[in-house]
Amino acid sequence: MQSINVNAEPRFDCSMTTPDSDIIRASSATKLWKHHRFFYRLQIISRIAIACLVAGETLCLAQGPYPFQNPKLDVEARITDLLSRMTLEEKIDALSTNPTVPRLGVVGTGHVEGLHGLALGGPGGWEGRNQTVIPTTTFPQARGLGQTWDPALIQKLAAQEAFETDYAFGKYHRGGRVVRAPNADLSRDPRWGRSEESYGEDPFLVGTMATAFTRGLQGDDPRFLEAIATPKHFAVHSGPEPLRHGFNVNPSQRDLFETYLPAFRKAIVEARADSLMCSYNAINAPISPE
Repeated sequence: MQSINVNAEPRFDCSMTTPDSDIIRASSATKLWKHHRFFYRLQIISRIAIACLVAGETLCLAQGPYPFQNPKLDVEARITDLLSRMTLEEKIDALSTNPTVPRLGVVGTGHVEGLHGLALGGPGGWEGRNQTVIPTTTFPQARGLGQTWDPALIQKLAAQEAFETDYAFGKYHRGGRVVRAPNADLSRDPRWGRSEESYGEDPFLVGTMATAFTRGLQGDDPRFLEAIATPKHFAVHSGPEPLRHGFNVNPSQRDLFETYLPAFRKAIVEARADSLMCSYNAINAPISPE
C-alpha cells in the first residue's frame, strides 16, 4: 500500500511481477477469500520489495556501491540485495506507513488520493495537518469520467495526474508515488455513500475505464513507472458505507465472477496495475482484512 522513490526526475524502477489472473479463476468463494487476504499481506510485503528502488537512481548511486543501488541490475536481484542488508527492525519499520530505511539511503513514500486528480488540498484536508495546500488539477468525479465513454481521454488525464504526483513528491516531498486509484467497484446499490467514486454499474464500462486510468498513471515505459496505480476496493465493495468494516457480502458464484471481478481483472492483467487495495468487507466469510 505504500512504497517508493525520492526524486521526480529519475522516477522509479518497477519491472516487478504483477498479480496474475489466477485470482480471478479461484474455484470457490472460499478460495477467493484466501486470495483476498493474501493480497492484503502481499501489498505490505511488496512495499518492502519495491523499497529497494525508493532512493531513486541519483541518490542510490551517489551514496554507495550496494548492488540494490545499481539500476542496471535485475529488479529481483536488487530487491534480494536490499532485503539481505536490512535488519529485522528495519523490515518491521518498513511495514508501517513510512517504509524509509535511512541507514541504507532508502527514502519511502506514502500513498495519495487521486480518483479524479491528485488531492493535496481541498475541503477534505488532503494536504495534511498543518501543511500548505499544493495546487493540482481537479477533473470531474469518476461518475462524470465514466459518462465520457472515452478511455483515451481517461488515460490522458490520468497521465497528467501522474505527472503532478511525480512533481509534488520530487520537488516538495509531499504526497506519495502510490495513488489510491482507480476505483473498479460497481455502484449498484444506492445506499452506498461513495457512488461518486465509481465509473458506473456496468462491469465492462468500469473495467475499460479502470484499465485506461491505470495505464495513464503508470505510463508506457517498460522499465519505469510514472506512479503506481492501486485499483480498489477488491472486491464487492458496494454495501452500506457505515457497515463496511464488518459487512459480510454473499454474492453468488456467477455474480462474483461475471459482475464484480472482471473490472479488476482488466486493470491487473491488461494494464498491469502494480498495487491493489482490498475492500473493508468480508466475502462469504465473517473475516475482515482490516
